[in-house]
Amino acid sequence: MNYFPFFCMLSVFLWLGSQETQAQSLKPILSQGCGKNTPEKLLTHIEIDGIQRELIVVIPKDYSSSQTYDLVFAFHGRTDTNKKVRSYFQLEHAAKNPTIFVYPAGTRDKKEHNHWWRKHDKANALRDYELFDKALTSMEANYCINTNDIYLFGHSLGATFVNSLGCARADKIRAIVTVAGGIRHADCSAPVTALMLHNPKDNLVKIADGISARDWFLKNNGFEKTSIKTVPESLNCQRYGPEKTSSPIIWCEHHHDYNHRKHFYPHNWPGETATVAFDFFSKLPKQLETD
Repeated sequence: MNYFPFFCMLSVFLWLGSQETQAQSLKPILSQGCGKNTPEKLLTHIEIDGIQRELIVVIPKDYSSSQTYDLVFAFHGRTDTNKKVRSYFQLEHAAKNPTIFVYPAGTRDKKEHNHWWRKHDKANALRDYELFDKALTSMEANYCINTNDIYLFGHSLGATFVNSLGCARADKIRAIVTVAGGIRHADCSAPVTALMLHNPKDNLVKIADGISARDWFLKNNGFEKTSIKTVPESLNCQRYGPEKTSSPIIWCEHHHDYNHRKHFYPHNWPGETATVAFDFFSKLPKQLETD
């Protein structure tokens, strides 16, 4: 008996089946806000510990609940405000995909220093994890978010918070980008994907704090402390993790020593950070729906 036609037909059916499965897996995981009417008012405050916390939410002018959007949270440092980092982070001009942006505000003490956690908070339960959780829940309930494309940015104290939050909520966050941050060490909920910038001359947040955060992520992800050079060369970046990992760690010991006013300030936010970050996001393997 000639079995060749049978095996040909079987191969075709198996191929078609695999293509259907792949097509299904490529669907983004949509939030509850998809298909809903656009809220008449933007979210501006969330109550945490009895305090009304301010947020700046930026929705594209042509927003449609029939289209999916990436979601970006950006956290300021000890002395800046959410309005100020919205200006100098320059995220909205660099995004490659339709994106919604959220800029929370920390609490402010009598010395006008900002905070994202209380002095005695445990590392796995920082106060403003709740702020992120509530804001994320609200955004997903009211807007059409691809829940596989949620990203965090932070600078200085905000970077320390983002490194900590990115670890604690790694199962909800696709990637983080931090400049000059440390970490509050606690177990991570999943592998962490990170782009981390730190200037060795930084005297406000020592580079040892950044290396500690990097090494915590390497340990969490099961990576060796061996790396290869990667782009961009201008930021002196190294890539950690296997070639095909979906959660690489990019560590950049940059030498952008001067701010936009030409003043020596190695704690600055390098001007190309946003562009590099969104390029990094665009090249990450997509996390696909497995159901």
